[in-house]
Order: sequence, then structure tokens, then C-alpha cells
Amino acid sequence: MMGFMKHRGMKLGAAAIVFALMACVFLLFAIDGVPENPGNPSDTSGLPPVAMYVVILFSLVGVSSFLSCLGGVGLIVMRYKAYKLRLFIYALANLVFMLTAILGVLVSGAYTYDTFLGILGLIFYALTLVLLVLAAPKKQESIIRL
Repeated sequence: MMGFMKHRGMKLGAAAIVFALMACVFLLFAIDGVPENPGNPSDTSGLPPVAMYVVILFSLVGVSSFLSCLGGVGLIVMRYKAYKLRLFIYALANLVFMLTAILGVLVSGAYTYDTFLGILGLIFYALTLVLLVLAAPKKQESIIRL
């Protein structure tokens, strides 16, 4: 096992990234067959709004995963620093990820609540939020042994 993955927060953060990617895939398959204009089914011009939200969520998950990984590296570098500084770095690095997960819950709940994959996407986005909260640095974990 790699040295940096011994840390509980790193494992939970990696699981959050995997869950967010899986939620994006579930949401992508859940929007198959969504009409372009639900108010007027005969209007077939343009893209459904949920398709645009899914593309936005995919890009936000990619960017936020990168920022979260940078924050993890920052936490490894700052392993001997004060707890409040490490918590601030974690919160700053994962703020976009948490907001992305909240947006994913809202989009899944608003547009795909009637499909099985939409509900799975909603659950996985919610689990991403829970994992991000659980992955926050704890006071007793001030030293990471590499």
C-alpha cells in the first residue's frame, strides 16, 4: 500500500472522487430520452436543460477532483502545521467539490427523480458530500507517516 493512502482522510477523499464520477455516469444514462421541451413535447429543437447541467457537472467534477488532489498534497506537505491551518487548506481545496456535489443532488432530484439511475446518481452525490465531510482532518491526525 502506498504511504499516502495510509491516511484515513486520503482514502475517504479518493472514495469521494470515485463516487462523484459514478454519480455523473448514472446521471448521464438517466437523462436518456428526456424531451427537449417538457412543456411542449412536439418542440424538438435545442438541448434539454438537464443535458447542459450534466456537461457542467462533468467539467466541475473534473476540476474539483484536481483541486481536491492538490489540497491533499498540500495537507501532506503541511502535516506538522497547526490544526486550524490544515483545516483551512482542506476547506479551501474542497469547497468547489462540495458545491459540485450539492449541485449534483439538486439536478438529480429536480430532473431525474423518476428514474432508477437518477435516484442512484442522487444517492451517490449525497454520499460524496458525506465522504468529503468525513475526510476533513482531525486534531489527532497531525502527523502523516510516509
